[in-house]
Amino acid sequence: MKAIVLKYYDKGNEYVLLGKRRSIAGEDRWHVPEEHRKVNERFSEAVEREVKEEAGIDVKVKRILWVEESFAYLHHVNLYFEAELVDPKQEPKNLEPKKFYEWRWFRIDNLPSPLWTLEEFFKQHKNKTSIKKFGKNIKGFYRLRGSSGYNG
Repeated sequence: MKAIVLKYYDKGNEYVLLGKRRSIAGEDRWHVPEEHRKVNERFSEAVEREVKEEAGIDVKVKRILWVEESFAYLHHVNLYFEAELVDPKQEPKNLEPKKFYEWRWFRIDNLPSPLWTLEEFFKQHKNKTSIKKFGKNIKGFYRLRGSSGYNG
């Protein structure tokens, strides 16, 4: 599971939480919080737990954004969820320094480089392309049909 944690400000600015990876796949690249689900854990619980464990902030899952199927090394199916802050004043902390250098908020229109696997999503977001349309012409990306919200 991967979490797109968004933070909004009064002036309409939108920020996303990204961590700079260390000693894991995508080293020295920026990416969203992610982790595997535990046995009998709901997807939303896994996302909320992992954001707390990695970056020390409390979030609530809003909806599923997209599904990514990858055949790099092993066959992976990644689920991406939108999550919002429980308390908008929370700031991230690096609670797993062996896995990440740091966690920071970045404006959607001013992202760091290099990103790890997220370039196309943020490009479409910047161009105001609906997330509902994300992946239609991108090999390997699929949006769940009929999922306007997420309940689990």
